[in-house]
Amino acid sequence: MFGAEMDLKGAKIRNFYKLGSDIAGDEETPRTFRIPYFQRPFKWTKNEIDILITDHFNNRERARKESKNDNQYFAGAIVTALGEDENIHSLIDGQQRYTTLFLANYLNFLLYRVYFASAIDRRDYEAVRLFESFKKCCDYLFLDSSLISLALLRKLHKNVMEDVNIPTVDPSFKYKVAFFLPKIAIDHSDYDFQYFSTAKDMFNRDIRLSYDRRAYNSKLKTVLAKSIIKLSSETGPDLTFYKIDESDPATLLFQEAIEVIFDRFKSFSTSQEDNTTPPQMAVGMIEAINNFISDLRFCVVQTGRMEDAFTLFEVLNDRALELEDLEIVKNYFFKTYVLFQEKSDETDDIDEFLNKMDEFWGEDIFSSGKFINSRISILGTIYITGSTTLTDDKKGQLRDKIKIYLDSDEIYTKESLEADFYIYYLTKKILEASKIGRNKRYELVISTICDPSTSYIKRFIVLANSLNMKGILPGVFNPLLKVYSGSTQANLDE
Repeated sequence: MFGAEMDLKGAKIRNFYKLGSDIAGDEETPRTFRIPYFQRPFKWTKNEIDILITDHFNNRERARKESKNDNQYFAGAIVTALGEDENIHSLIDGQQRYTTLFLANYLNFLLYRVYFASAIDRRDYEAVRLFESFKKCCDYLFLDSSLISLALLRKLHKNVMEDVNIPTVDPSFKYKVAFFLPKIAIDHSDYDFQYFSTAKDMFNRDIRLSYDRRAYNSKLKTVLAKSIIKLSSETGPDLTFYKIDESDPATLLFQEAIEVIFDRFKSFSTSQEDNTTPPQMAVGMIEAINNFISDLRFCVVQTGRMEDAFTLFEVLNDRALELEDLEIVKNYFFKTYVLFQEKSDETDDIDEFLNKMDEFWGEDIFSSGKFINSRISILGTIYITGSTTLTDDKKGQLRDKIKIYLDSDEIYTKESLEADFYIYYLTKKILEASKIGRNKRYELVISTICDPSTSYIKRFIVLANSLNMKGILPGVFNPLLKVYSGSTQANLDE
């Protein structure tokens, strides 16, 4: 299945901090993980994230009751492809879990910052023990290791601790400037706006999670910059957001993920008897999130080529196609187009074009529910691939037919992708005109036949659907798709 020439570097069980390390070694090495053009963006909802965190808590509780020192919890596979730059890994499988851990690490960064600000104001010596873990947290967020100065943090904290008579305003002010926090009090009316403005400057730098699709980089960084944690001696830690764009689904998913992670770990920290003050609660959250990030284990598979990584992704996700979620099929099309474009050195407008086609696929084609989506996918694929055997997808045949079709053509341009997607769109339009559905099939047959204005083609489609004769439908659809495939979308609608 893999072929003799697969460039497989190896596989190891690792946690978040070792995901990008050389597969032959075992050191902790910060790397950048990049999501390729053809991979779907972050899709996990509150439910999936909540399950992952709950499983982690349950695993630690079992280990405690059984007096075990090992809190490791296996959380799935991660498949990466190494490029020419060893510091950048293309993340082919495991994006949802990796992104969740990245967001958890970012929340910890926010908690560390406000806790240290509070510690300087309160002259809290205990903060020293968290300095090293804070630096590690930063290293796995930002590429620029000089962005956050641990030496400056130590110096400011030391000055405060050694001379209790000096005003604390000056060290606190210097800390806020150096660590990208507003210089005004957290109860000031402009605090949230200044927080966002300062954070935007921080995100002018690269972070260790990036997308080939530039639009998603911008969305992720904007949500991170607008995530605000407030803490004082009397209140907090509390999470708020500054003017999130509620019209964008990707933005809302990032926001929801951050909220779920924060709420779960705050609830856990609140339940601990030792955490009686807001700063203690913040420390409790920091330590709990660090445990979460450290405990989770993944089977990390590294390859030297994108094609090999995608093959492994297919094998690890070898299951029947979920017809309401045709992401894998769409990714086949996107992957083929992107790899051809990269070989042609014509990558200038890939981002904008794929965003447009992504919307076309999800909003204009596969947006009619499970039954119609099933018919669209089967009938459209039969026409595109010329298959004479595909009638259903209970065994994942559709995915295989698409893969064979795309692998057989060395040239796959923008026009090729548009033409293939348009066939699915045409199929949907024909189905909509026929008004077929899963329910009330026989009533529709009677009303259709009794209507003298109904065409013979529509009568045939409705009758075949009512009798569940899926095998003969392509005989009607293929000629129709052939006739209308040259029509523009506007002409078709008319």
